[in-house]
Amino acid sequence: MRLALETTPREFLRVASSLSVRYQFVTHTAEADSRLQVVHEGTTQDLSGGGLCLVGAPLPDDDWASALLTQRLEIALSIRLPDETLAYAVGRVVWLEADTASTQFGIAFTRITKATQHRLFDLALEGTGTELA
Repeated sequence: MRLALETTPREFLRVASSLSVRYQFVTHTAEADSRLQVVHEGTTQDLSGGGLCLVGAPLPDDDWASALLTQRLEIALSIRLPDETLAYAVGRVVWLEADTASTQFGIAFTRITKATQHRLFDLALEGTGTELA
């Protein structure tokens, strides 16, 4: 199943990457669902200063696809960078493709520090062999 919101053009260069990610679904409501406590593990497929593609665990429930795409749920991310440091961000799901084995998420960052965004942008540039003068 592939679902998507209307998208806008990308602002940042996106490059293939394979970084470990720990992630958790978060809500802005007082929703009491024990599945929101679970920390999942996944891997990036690509990365930019504006978002990433994450391959992770199957969704706990088919209703979660709708909750993610309507932004009732977001994803808190802890990304392990090549230097073994962690980059933290929160993002909204702009598209997802789910089956019984895994879920692929297209995530646009909604909360990220400028320093973290700069680190991810630099990492994307390194992936292209491009350097800023």
